[in-house]
Amino acid sequence: VYQPYARQPFARQPYARQPYTEQPCYRGPSVRQPCFPETTLDEPCFPETTLDEPCIPETTFDEPCNPKFLIDEPCMPEILIDEPCIPETTFDEPCIPETTIDEPCIPEATFDEPCIPETTIDEPCIPETTFDEPCIPETTFGEPCIPETK
Repeated sequence: VYQPYARQPFARQPYARQPYTEQPCYRGPSVRQPCFPETTLDEPCFPETTLDEPCIPETTFDEPCNPKFLIDEPCMPEILIDEPCIPETTFDEPCIPETTIDEPCIPEATFDEPCIPETTIDEPCIPETTFDEPCIPETTFGEPCIPETK
């Protein structure tokens, strides 16, 4: 009796419970029945394959589905449960060991010197520009850009 692809006993079982060492790799239905229910019994699984070759010719019955993945080895063998995620960080050292609580965030700047030590209060913000020349010296409108400041 023909059964559709979804009703195969292998397809109904969960992936992790398949005994890979005792049961061969599932290659799909045999060449006497189609891979998909839309095809009839006398046409191959895929039109480019013939009846006397399997659905996936490069997979044989005596090799597992994923040869590099076995059931009895973990997914990531290099990570163990009893070692921390970041082994080089312990709980008794601070997150940034070079920074302590009793030094400021920027140790080079103290409160009694200005934020930019090269600029003092009694010189203008842009020392190369004086007040008696316009803001954009190359373009003059007949009056400076800020006429109320001489």
